[in-house]
Amino acid sequence: MKKLSGVIGNALLNAYILYSCNGKWESGYAIMNSGKKALLTTWSAGSFYPIMKSLMSHGMLTKRKAGGQRVKYEYRTTAEGRKYLALVAGYMQNPITRTFMRALLADDF
Repeated sequence: MKKLSGVIGNALLNAYILYSCNGKWESGYAIMNSGKKALLTTWSAGSFYPIMKSLMSHGMLTKRKAGGQRVKYEYRTTAEGRKYLALVAGYMQNPITRTFMRALLADDF
């Protein structure tokens, strides 16, 4: 099975990362592992951290040094990242998209 990709796939991956650290500091390791389970991605550190870097370069994500020995950095969604989440949420309000997503969730196809 191919991994989720393309514009919609990238939008969902970005939104998942921003959602995962919205309102709290979260390690990249924790986000990557929860994303693997939630989105069935094939993320490795080499594919995940460039996405994080891109989100930071667009001002949607910020990072700070972590206090623990194993975790080097923690990430948090910025106001710009919350705007992006709202944009993606707006796309999900489209009746056709909502019907499609409900069908996927209900395994009704």
